[in-house]
Amino acid sequence: MKTISIEKLVQEFSLEVLEGKDYLNRKISQPRTHRPGLEFIGYFDYFPMEQIQILGKKEITYLHKLTDEERRYHIGNVVKYHPPCSAMRSKFINFR
Repeated sequence: MKTISIEKLVQEFSLEVLEGKDYLNRKISQPRTHRPGLEFIGYFDYFPMEQIQILGKKEITYLHKLTDEERRYHIGNVVKYHPPCSAMRSKFINFR
C-alpha cells in the first residue's frame, strides 16, 4: 500500500500548517477524503477515520453558527478519532 507523509503533502501543495506540526510525519494511506458534516452532529456509524477530513463551506458555515463551546465540542468529537489530518480553505478559518 502506498503512503505519503503529511509533511510531503504540505510541501507538494504549499499548504500552511495551523496546528499539529508535531504530527507531520504521520502517514496517509487512503487516497480518498471525507467531509465530516454528519459527524459534527453526532452520527459516527460510518466515519472513515483513516481519511483526510476536508472542511468545506457547508461545514465551516455550520461551525460559525455555534458558540465557541459548542464548536469545540463538535470538532473534538471528530478529532478524538485521530484522522491523519484535516484541511480547509483559509478564507473560511476565522471563527471570531
